[in-house]
Amino acid sequence: MERLLTPHPFPRPMAMKTLAQVFREVLQEKGIDSFGVLSKRYRKSKNKLQDVAVDVLNGKGVIAEVPEPTAVAWDLNGSRVKGSRYAYVPGCMAEKFKVLIRAEDLKARIPEWPYF
Repeated sequence: MERLLTPHPFPRPMAMKTLAQVFREVLQEKGIDSFGVLSKRYRKSKNKLQDVAVDVLNGKGVIAEVPEPTAVAWDLNGSRVKGSRYAYVPGCMAEKFKVLIRAEDLKARIPEWPYF
């Protein structure tokens, strides 16, 4: 009896990405290599990128270009850097700045990754 071999629909396991990884990719695509915050609530966070990504995804704020470097900033690996011209801005202040990343930008990427 001849055995039929059919290829598995997924030749290798799908790599799952966290929301922080998807957010990092979106930031890099926009040419952003570091970001600050215009809110003190993230300064004690252990995973700033993930926490900011969650709030952007939930529409609580945006990533915007600010006129002066922020006092506190981090690179995309979470290491502290001197300052950044890009920052998480709460939604109530977003109209004052040039918005670069909104919730829609992240939501558009999530269907590509069923698990984040």
